[in-house]
Amino acid sequence: MARTDIGGPDTGPGPGVTRSVLSHFRARISSLGFRAASAFVGAILIVTLGVAALEFRNQRDSYLEDVLESERLRAESAGRDFERWLDHMRRDVTILSETPPIAGILRASASPDGVDSRDQTDLETWKLRLQHIFTAFLKTDPDYAQLRFIGVADDGLELVRAEVRDGLIVTVEGEDLQQKGRRDYFLDGLDIRPDEIDLSKITLNREHGVVETPLNPMLRVMKGVFASDGSLFGFITINARAERIIGALRAAASSSSRAYLVNDDGDFLLHPDPAKTFGFDLGQRFTWRQDFPDLPDAATLSVGDGVARDRQEVGDHYLTARRIPLSRSDPGAAVHLIYEMRQADVRAWGTARISRVTLVTSLIAIALGTLVMVYLKRLMRPLKRLSESAAAIGNGDLDVLLPDTRVQELATLVAAFRQMVADIRARDLALEKSNAEIRQLNEELRERLEASDQRAALATEAVGIALWDVEPQSGRIQWDDLSPSIFGLAAAGMPGDVDGLLEFIHPDDRANVAALIEAARYEGQEFAAVFRIVQSDAGLRYLDARAGRVTDGQGKLTLLRGVVIDVTSERQTALEYRVLNEELSSFAYAVSHDLRAPLRSMNGFAEALTDEYADTLDDVAKGYITRIANAAVRMGVLIDDILALTRISKTEITRQTVDLSRIAAEVVDELRSGEPGRNVTVEIMSDLTVITDPGMARIVLWNLLGNAWKYSSEESPAEIVFDRVMHQGRSILRVRDNGIGFDMAYADKLYRPFQRLHSDQRIQGTGIGLATVSRAIGRLGGRIAAESEVGRGATFYFTL
Repeated sequence: MARTDIGGPDTGPGPGVTRSVLSHFRARISSLGFRAASAFVGAILIVTLGVAALEFRNQRDSYLEDVLESERLRAESAGRDFERWLDHMRRDVTILSETPPIAGILRASASPDGVDSRDQTDLETWKLRLQHIFTAFLKTDPDYAQLRFIGVADDGLELVRAEVRDGLIVTVEGEDLQQKGRRDYFLDGLDIRPDEIDLSKITLNREHGVVETPLNPMLRVMKGVFASDGSLFGFITINARAERIIGALRAAASSSSRAYLVNDDGDFLLHPDPAKTFGFDLGQRFTWRQDFPDLPDAATLSVGDGVARDRQEVGDHYLTARRIPLSRSDPGAAVHLIYEMRQADVRAWGTARISRVTLVTSLIAIALGTLVMVYLKRLMRPLKRLSESAAAIGNGDLDVLLPDTRVQELATLVAAFRQMVADIRARDLALEKSNAEIRQLNEELRERLEASDQRAALATEAVGIALWDVEPQSGRIQWDDLSPSIFGLAAAGMPGDVDGLLEFIHPDDRANVAALIEAARYEGQEFAAVFRIVQSDAGLRYLDARAGRVTDGQGKLTLLRGVVIDVTSERQTALEYRVLNEELSSFAYAVSHDLRAPLRSMNGFAEALTDEYADTLDDVAKGYITRIANAAVRMGVLIDDILALTRISKTEITRQTVDLSRIAAEVVDELRSGEPGRNVTVEIMSDLTVITDPGMARIVLWNLLGNAWKYSSEESPAEIVFDRVMHQGRSILRVRDNGIGFDMAYADKLYRPFQRLHSDQRIQGTGIGLATVSRAIGRLGGRIAAESEVGRGATFYFTL
């Protein structure tokens, strides 16, 4: 009998045992029964060896299939982890784009004075609130490196930015905010639609255009923020570190395979040799085609999203690939995860493993056959004990003592059982390890869910928002921890149902709120109301409450969930502003009325002196009288301009299609009639139509074209152009002249009343025209900007 080592003690039969067996065989050789038994056992051995040979081949092929199927499942699992990571960032960027400070910044930016028209909160306050929300998100997600709100204007200037530096969360302000208008991801995002979320390619992070060291792979997630007129205002951007997820893809590979992550251009984002990763960002490309010239392109190895392509045998390689999409709107944007093994390695590993298993199985079969023929009676007792031990092992008792025997064949079987117990223990340990990993994954998922809830809580607390839920059937109300401070009550004193809430509401508002709540509970409508609550110690508070419908899978209403905001200070500020504005308007009319009478007297007496005493007055006196009359006229013009400026804020806006080309032509005709001798060339683009208020549009064009006419009076010929151009990626209107221009260092004074940038007395003006233009454009929701150089004319860009 050949000696075989199966990993246990040395169990080969010694010379004494072999001689005893042979002697026993010779003593029994003449027995007919023994010969029949020998023939029977020999047939069993032959069949066993034949079956073992067939099983060897089947097991080898099965092992190969198992290995490759395992690789495919690894690729699918790793790809799903990557997509869950992307979906997590898509949800976060959506949450950030829908927070109240974003809408507040849009409204405040659209206002000429930088104040939110809805609640009178200034632009900087809204930015500060958004900083708080960004900071809360960075605290709860270690993968996030930066959160930014980037505006489209000013060459992509960052409006709000928070980031992690050296393990600390900091906010960036003032001159440290950067312009991103020339970065690839910014330019690609200009075509983004309102319902899109744009994911950039994974590249190395750059600061001020320089690759950051140590190398930091970064993925940028962007969602557009749009103004009320549908134009792109800016982007919410998450800069996420991709190092952890790329490391997870590498770790998911088996010990027998090599992991690669390749972009659509074939560049390596993950490679067994770290020196070959992100070469395209460092000035030296390392591509899939360079490493594997005999294999297909990386992008063609994977088909579809979500399921890894079945193994491919290409040359000497087994390849398993999975396509991971980066963008739902751009089908071509993706990365490709590839696990690669050499065919020779896999087949060698499989052959070695199955050979050992088949050899052990064959030897055990031979040993059992020999024991049945030779030592049947002698082995019954140890076999019974072995059977009992095997039964105990089958019942899970791995600590059972296996019988010791001096019979070599039985000892071999016992050793095999010990090896089996060891294998079972090893599998149990592996199973326990897998269970521990599953428990850890569940714990990480629970922590991420808690972190998500914490981010939501921090976000609502940062902007002073309380949350409330109403059960439609019972009317019970559940409040969050911030609600008592908004109501000015202790937590125990908060109303527990709809009837209790109505008791706190001011009697004049109660019926309306009750009707809206009933419509939301029973008619499926959304709830939105601003109402007053009565407090014995603090008077009245104004609350803005809203609630949306939460339904089950059949569309049945199960909950009303919403927010409550204290808007008392905003209401009081708006009321004070309205009263102040009315007082200012009344004052302006009173002053203009009181000033016009003495001005008319000054003009009348000046004309009387000129007519009745012309012969007795010398030229100096006549000059004085002329200057008095001119000053009175200018004073009258100034009063008219002041009244026009005050009326801008009160005029009701009516939007319709307006032909700006026709209005501009009418304004130029009036200017020519006032100075028929001027040599002025005016170009007006035809068919300039916009949807705006016609009265406001005439005021804007009258002042801008009038300024161009006035400040180009020293040129011959003077040139004035009114047209539409593309400026900073937007279609806007333009008025340009070749006049005296102005110094851009003083451009901040342009739109202030009574501020003039020219001291030349030959060019008359009140300093109110551009202030009127700015206020009118602000009422229309537009913008105005100027470019100029002294002696080279001026250009005004504006939208209506």
